[in-house]
Amino acid sequence: MDKNDISIYYQNCRGLRTKLHTLYMNILTQSYDIIILTETWLHADITDNEFIDNRYRVFRADRDLCATGRRDGGGVLIAIRRALCSGGCALAAAAPPLPPVIDQLLIELKVAKRSFYIGAVYIPPKQCHEVYLNYLNMIQNKFLDHNTSSTTDFFIVGDFNLPNLLWISNETYGQSPSNHDFNQSHIHVKNFMTVLNCYQLNYLKNENGRILDLFITDKTDCELSSVSNPLLPIDKHHPPFCVSVASEVNHGYIRLKPYLAYCYKKVNYDIIRQELASIDWDDLFSNKKAEEAVSLFYEKIYSIIEAHVPKRKIASSSYPTWFTPELINLFNKKNRAWIKMKKYKNQSDYNLFSIYRKQFKSLSDKCYKSYIAKVETSIKDNIKYFWKYMSQRRKTSDIPSSVQYEGSIARSPEESCDLFSRFFHSVFGPSYVPVDLTEDDLGLLEQNTPDLIIHDIKVTRLQVRKALQMLDTSKGAGTDNIPGTFFKETAREIDLPLCYLYNKCLSEGTFPGIWKSARIVPIHKDGAKTNVVNYRPISILPILSKVFERLVHDAIYPHLHNGILQEQHGFVKRRSTITNLLIYTSDLFNALDNNTQTDCIYTDFRKAFDAVDHRILLEKIAYNGIRGNLWRWFKSYISNRTQRVVIKGSESEVTNVTSGVPQGSILGPLLFILFINDVKNCFKNSRFLLYADDLKIYRCIKGDEDHRLLQEDLGRFYHYCSLNRLQLNLNKCKTITFTKKQKISNFNYSFNGTDIARVNHIRDLGIILDDKLHLDIHIQNIIAKAFKMYGLVMRASVEFRSALTFIHLFKSLVRPQLEYGVSIWNPLYEKYNHGIEMVQKKFLRRINYKCHSKRLSYVLLLKKYKLMNLRSRRAQLDTKLLYDLCNNKYDCTNIINRISYSVPTRSFVRSLRPKPLFAVARCRTNAGIRSPLHRMADTYNKTFNKIDIFSSNSRSFNKQMVKILLEM
Repeated sequence: MDKNDISIYYQNCRGLRTKLHTLYMNILTQSYDIIILTETWLHADITDNEFIDNRYRVFRADRDLCATGRRDGGGVLIAIRRALCSGGCALAAAAPPLPPVIDQLLIELKVAKRSFYIGAVYIPPKQCHEVYLNYLNMIQNKFLDHNTSSTTDFFIVGDFNLPNLLWISNETYGQSPSNHDFNQSHIHVKNFMTVLNCYQLNYLKNENGRILDLFITDKTDCELSSVSNPLLPIDKHHPPFCVSVASEVNHGYIRLKPYLAYCYKKVNYDIIRQELASIDWDDLFSNKKAEEAVSLFYEKIYSIIEAHVPKRKIASSSYPTWFTPELINLFNKKNRAWIKMKKYKNQSDYNLFSIYRKQFKSLSDKCYKSYIAKVETSIKDNIKYFWKYMSQRRKTSDIPSSVQYEGSIARSPEESCDLFSRFFHSVFGPSYVPVDLTEDDLGLLEQNTPDLIIHDIKVTRLQVRKALQMLDTSKGAGTDNIPGTFFKETAREIDLPLCYLYNKCLSEGTFPGIWKSARIVPIHKDGAKTNVVNYRPISILPILSKVFERLVHDAIYPHLHNGILQEQHGFVKRRSTITNLLIYTSDLFNALDNNTQTDCIYTDFRKAFDAVDHRILLEKIAYNGIRGNLWRWFKSYISNRTQRVVIKGSESEVTNVTSGVPQGSILGPLLFILFINDVKNCFKNSRFLLYADDLKIYRCIKGDEDHRLLQEDLGRFYHYCSLNRLQLNLNKCKTITFTKKQKISNFNYSFNGTDIARVNHIRDLGIILDDKLHLDIHIQNIIAKAFKMYGLVMRASVEFRSALTFIHLFKSLVRPQLEYGVSIWNPLYEKYNHGIEMVQKKFLRRINYKCHSKRLSYVLLLKKYKLMNLRSRRAQLDTKLLYDLCNNKYDCTNIINRISYSVPTRSFVRSLRPKPLFAVARCRTNAGIRSPLHRMADTYNKTFNKIDIFSSNSRSFNKQMVKILLEM
């Protein structure tokens, strides 16, 4: 085997779920280029990172439970070294679609000027011949359609489950089916191999003397051999094998070039502070404009960094986190010995390889156990280290080496940067497009006269210092390449020049250009990772610019706060998704209790934050009382911004940001809220609620006139969007009717003549609302998510030993899945309470078993691990929210005004029974009882009425609640 040959490993693994760690560790001891596994038995909850390291790109076809009705079995995967994928690696679709009993993958891999089709398949036993015919015809057509030259080859590998197929060795190469076999499925295989002039290489028979796993290829320079050290325990029916494919391509790892970087952890900050303190900043900034003064400041900072901050070489690594330098060295020795052994086939080379492999495995196990022990103990000492470990197990953030956008395909980091840059830039609108306003239009733009007009603001040296000292040093550097650690350590020395610079910028109405340049990192959302449109941009800005923004934000927010809509709950202090949903669901439940229908329209803006027109935004900033120098500062702040995309050290060209509020900024969300603040003028007949750009419009429907009035508001809103250059994504706008009536009053709502799609359930700020508000869909969904997280936690913590570690994992990862927005959906019916409780019950029983403790009842397990049952937790969370509302910890008068208190009467004065604090109205139906505010007040009256809900000590209030719940 030449060092450039491609090695393909195959094994039928008969289930991976209990062998994930074994596979992970054994893959590290080998150097296969391609790994193909069948009968994986995986499901979507198991991530690739749980069984393979980041050197490989994984393609999977897990068994489709819905299509097959089979819970276990099936599934195939192909893992290809990322170094081989540099020329392009993509999943080829099956056309026409195949029967669901077939689990298969077909990958097109391009290496240099050659193309390889690599197929993996699992066909269950006793399938009819049409199943084989359909699969082989798909492969045949795909290959014949694309094999336009001699540079295309294919490998089809998998478990065909044809135990009676007789293979005859060819005189020249490989094996062919017997000519005396008249089984129809066998004939299909023979015809396929004849048409494509290919061979079957696997000659290794199982214990029954049969060959179930086939390796079919048209390539004649391949060599198949048995495996002495399999990746997984061998199944007696499926001996694994390795195939060496001749190749002249050097497919070594593609790594980033090593580069020098400043090491801010090994700095003598005392010397730097002395040098900074010795600078005469007044003289340096004398008679300088703000832009020039900022440049001079950076020159001084960079010169000090160059003189006093050491550098170190940074090189990319594909090794797992826990690989030590000694282990890496041994790993490389083992790989070199393996290549030499395969090339020369000497016994001495094999003996040397075996020695290195044994040493590597022993040291690898030792290093991994040490790493796991460190991870487990880090929960107490360094929680970020632990979360890094969990993040690595949950998903990978790598961008594929080949991505596509609008027909263009990128095959290098540089080309990928350009494609992402094109996509991210496409969402921007033109700069300073004039808007011709009519008198009718002015009604939508006009604001109430602001109570206070702000022309100028100033920041103090103390404010600057405090902002610097509050920097999060765990975050990386901005586009100026200076991390927060440096600024935090030197806060007392640089607060003076920064205070001068910030005030100079504010007085001149200037925001320096160096602070308007952003670095964009693409982050995958969902969908195919190879498609650029399935990514969102994360913007990284200079740290000093964000400090400046924070100071400005804190100065102007008190003046703007009262003018922000009460209906806006996004990015507003003391409001949240919960306050938004609390108002909304209270209205819906009350309407259901009164047997009234409610129609709601959910809107969806297309890239709302990126589409904000700068000219209109500046008008609205002025309307909200920001004038003079401060208005000019905001004009400079949003204008002439630039960005570039960065991937794996490569950069795109700089592009101009011609619209939108700055992404990743402190002021951006506030500016967007101001931009959309006048939307209230559209809704003269309806209620509406906002969370940033998430808008829902609703109205109680008692007759046709209500439909007409709601549609009238929708028309005004659509006109408002056109006027403000906001685009609606009409395909994602939805309407839903909430009612318990058998006869629903239907109406086709529309935007500009386009009907809005009607649904019977919808996800609203993380809560799934169905049209009857049973909330059963949401509860089933969170139970499924909690069990999914439970599975991940148990798989990721196989080597953990401490019960406290498991309890911490449950509290931080599993239980939050069951408690987000609990005050909105807290169930009334026992069947839902039981389903939720099962998650905690199963978890506690599992950790009790792992810790080798005797079997205990659920009640005793709760006492042992100091936990409450989840129903009691929900009562506590309900009442805690009520406590926060009563003590004005939320800025939401719409909710607070709905809380009714009991008024003492003469009869209650004479009675020995104290009157409940909260007045709870009688309800006609269970819908009224389940209304959040009704339920919370009733829970307090019945359970916690002896605790002072107006106590200023929230910790004491919580402790008293817990005490009562534990005694119940």
